[in-house]
Amino acid sequence: MNTILDTIVASKKNELVNKKKRVSINDLISKTESDNRSRNFVSSVKKIGKNRPAIIAEFKRGSPSLGKICPNLAALHQVKLYEQGGAAAVSVLTDKEFFFAESNDINDVFHHTQLPILRKEFIIDEYQIYESRVLRSDCILLIMSILSAKKAAILADLAHKLNMDVLAEVHSVDELKYVRNEVECDLIGINNRNLKTFETSESKTLELAQHIDDKSLIVAESGLKTQQSIKILWDNGIRIFLIGEALIKSEAPDETIKSFISLY
Repeated sequence: MNTILDTIVASKKNELVNKKKRVSINDLISKTESDNRSRNFVSSVKKIGKNRPAIIAEFKRGSPSLGKICPNLAALHQVKLYEQGGAAAVSVLTDKEFFFAESNDINDVFHHTQLPILRKEFIIDEYQIYESRVLRSDCILLIMSILSAKKAAILADLAHKLNMDVLAEVHSVDELKYVRNEVECDLIGINNRNLKTFETSESKTLELAQHIDDKSLIVAESGLKTQQSIKILWDNGIRIFLIGEALIKSEAPDETIKSFISLY
């Protein structure tokens, strides 16, 4: 029986076939050569995380598990509030079918904030790495549960050559092992959400963090909605937090971010 993740990946493969017909990979490569600058995603969030929680504030309009949360939400308006609230960086979902992204979202964010940008996408192919650079991404997400170790290593190396940082996302000890042994990544995201079932457990970050000596590499992801959740992880050495749903549902996301960092 196919999982939600299987469905998303199958859809992404079909999407890539159509994209490559419209814009060749050689055309993308030529566009990356004109602008290879970066806002230094990892150094920015690590620097902030030394003194208080570094919040990577996520923009999305919904998800497969929740459906459309805020279908008419404007990226520009939301990210301005994130910046005012003290976010360290921004994560932008670019999947249209399952997360309801619009084609200009990441461009709007780039041109109206100085915060570094993580492209949140189901990346399975080199084409998407070049595409991420053209979209002005400073960091890409590699989800280990949909990639072989060999493929993840190839994609990470290409991202680095294009001056982008790499956030490798794991949900199990096995995935963590092959990230540490075979993939050159800059941050390790521990997803509290099982992408096969979309069920969430806040304890997953603490469980896997025990296997990582350098806690400054860790990004806690998914299901973080309260000050108490942030505090527990902070007290266990976690310094970087990717938060989406709590901010999208908030009537004042800037104040929500302030509340997450106000204790430090």
